[in-house]
Amino acid sequence: RLHEGERGLGLLGSDSILDPSSAPAVAASEVGDHLKGLAQRGFQVLAFLDLRHPSDSDRLDRPRTEWERDLFHAGVAVFVGSHDGPGLRLDGSSQGAFAAGLLNTLKKAAPSGPDPRSTPPLTFELFKTSLQSEVRTLTTGRQQTNGYFSDTVARTPMLDPGSSERQYVASPTTKN
Repeated sequence: RLHEGERGLGLLGSDSILDPSSAPAVAASEVGDHLKGLAQRGFQVLAFLDLRHPSDSDRLDRPRTEWERDLFHAGVAVFVGSHDGPGLRLDGSSQGAFAAGLLNTLKKAAPSGPDPRSTPPLTFELFKTSLQSEVRTLTTGRQQTNGYFSDTVARTPMLDPGSSERQYVASPTTKN
């Protein structure tokens, strides 16, 4: 959850706090600087961000979008839980639609068969398309998610089952 406090934008680790002004927060700029630094060193950095909360003020929309865009421009692949309002919770589950969609998408993309290398690599573009479809299905079209990454990264394997050398850093910053 993103919160605007006395020291600027901060990230909270949970949305279960009704009054975020009293919760400990990490500066969004500090988290962003670390993610951008990893990308500048050549790591493929993925940020899964589900930062919209029903009680958030509309005044957070612009700084949130600018922060996500800043990460994208620095080479971080940014996946956002919902770009049209707060993410939805699934009935009978403690998970939100974005978290469930991520898990379902990754499960479906997992290598299968006797030789995992025979499974084609999951590219960023294919992952984004699959995640969007999964979240739309889970929410019957009520929640739209998106992913932002460079055109050169689009066809890059995100998870390559045939590769023994992977450099992935995930930022599981979700409200779920």
